[in-house]
Amino acid sequence: MRRPKAPVSQFVTSPHNYAGGKARLLHRIIPEFGDLTKHTFIDLFAGGLNVGLNVDARKVVFNDQLSDAVNIARYLSESSPGQVEAEADAIIAEYQLSDSQANGYGFYETNSSRGLAAANREPFLRLRQDVNERKFQSDREQKAAEFMLIIHAFNCYLQRSNVTGLWTTPVGKRDFNGAVRSRLQRTVHRLGEIEHEILQRDFQEVVPAAYESPFVYLDPPYALGSAPYNTNWGDDDDERLLAFLDDLTAQGVPWAMSNVLRLKGEQNHKLTSWAQLHEVIHLDFDYSNSSHRRRDKGEKDTDEVLIMST
Repeated sequence: MRRPKAPVSQFVTSPHNYAGGKARLLHRIIPEFGDLTKHTFIDLFAGGLNVGLNVDARKVVFNDQLSDAVNIARYLSESSPGQVEAEADAIIAEYQLSDSQANGYGFYETNSSRGLAAANREPFLRLRQDVNERKFQSDREQKAAEFMLIIHAFNCYLQRSNVTGLWTTPVGKRDFNGAVRSRLQRTVHRLGEIEHEILQRDFQEVVPAAYESPFVYLDPPYALGSAPYNTNWGDDDDERLLAFLDDLTAQGVPWAMSNVLRLKGEQNHKLTSWAQLHEVIHLDFDYSNSSHRRRDKGEKDTDEVLIMST
């Protein structure tokens, strides 16, 4: 029996953003999974962890191939809420980053609409340089600095340059404010509650059959997507992905995949045809406020779906 849908406020969402993350769709996606209490939930493209954090499963496996995503996940998993906050506050003090929770926006001669980019630009660039040069004495200090770099970056996005491997993201307009601190506390607390494992592997290298009663969830880069994390995903990867899901179906392993069948009027014909063999749930979510998505007037630009094994 599928669980009733819950309001978004009841979900745990990670303190940092991840392009393509499903925080705003959790209330639509998770009830479709049904009862997972006897299953191992395997999130093969875990990203910001939001989906796996909110399932009620016997165990959660978070996997991602992106080392930055895995590093932040392990950093939060190995911490207590107070520990992360103390490390964050130390970095704020050392680099003289803004602290809007303590001082308010007026202290920095700005407001919520204008944000804190002007106040944080110089300290942010110094922190980014130190992170890129790995000037921190321990691996944990490096991870704490990377976490704070993400929090103060544009849209709190977890992203570095694909070419140089260095952090290049610009400063954002928010800081380590009360809302971020609250999400951090809830995330770390939730990680402490659930039995979980964190992997860094290509999705095909994860073997669901190695886990008890696996249920596999996938939120891969989208072939039609324009977000930065989609740039390294090609047709060959889509071929591998669909073959992987066909294998899971043949093995009787239940799975669910988030994807888009249409984006800005462009149809993914191959995926649309393949999806007809499975259950397709149309989510009808409007991303018109997202920076990397623009809605064409008079045209429904996106058909975002959850495809499930039958």
